[in-house]
Amino acid sequence: METITVALPKGLSLKNAKSVLESLNFKIVETFEETPRLRRGENIPNETTQKALEEAERLINDPNTKYFTNVKELIASLND
Repeated sequence: METITVALPKGLSLKNAKSVLESLNFKIVETFEETPRLRRGENIPNETTQKALEEAERLINDPNTKYFTNVKELIASLND
């Protein structure tokens, strides 16, 4: 099944949009209203992702963090 997601034009209700699409033989699989979080473009990470982001931030700010520009450097570091 192929799907599309659309934003309704201003002034068109969800009920009317569904009516029009159904009259054109579209099958309505799911409807939802945009949440304020999505309108603002925010992404709210889950707990695991939040911890990973915090760890990445710590590593970026730690002057002792090793950085590599290629795999050979990484392997050489592991062999040391």
